[in-house]
Amino acid sequence: MRSVKVKREVWLLAVVIVATAVTYGCHPKPPLEGGSQSTSAAPAVQPREGDNAACLCCHMDFKGEDITEKHLAKRFTCQSCHGPSEPHRQDETLRTKPDWLWGRAEVSAFCRQCHEDHGDTATVQAFRQEWAGKARPNGRFIGKDAVCTDCHGEHTVPPKR
Repeated sequence: MRSVKVKREVWLLAVVIVATAVTYGCHPKPPLEGGSQSTSAAPAVQPREGDNAACLCCHMDFKGEDITEKHLAKRFTCQSCHGPSEPHRQDETLRTKPDWLWGRAEVSAFCRQCHEDHGDTATVQAFRQEWAGKARPNGRFIGKDAVCTDCHGEHTVPPKR
């Protein structure tokens, strides 16, 4: 009987520890008063210390994604491209967008802040021919108006149903 009570207490303690870790790990305190949080255009991309743990609590499908891992290896985190996004990180209703989002017309210019435009090299032409009229694993089609994320990665949040 005592063994069952001890197991129950250990289990409850484990639940409390995990719940606390998830709550504070995924939802850090907002910045102190006097801090700035701009939702205007992003400055030039800068590497940041840290990791993507706070973002990956909700965006688990981005963990292991090629574009996420390659950028993180060079110390570029989610915040490097999407800003601190504190209101977004605090919103459990999923209504608040990150500070910076990039529409199709903006993606390539944003990526070129760090990556040179590869243009229409033979490799790109061969890639376009291979995928002409077919959906990529990320669900996107490659056309003459393709942007960086059409070919590189699956980095997108699925539309609401």
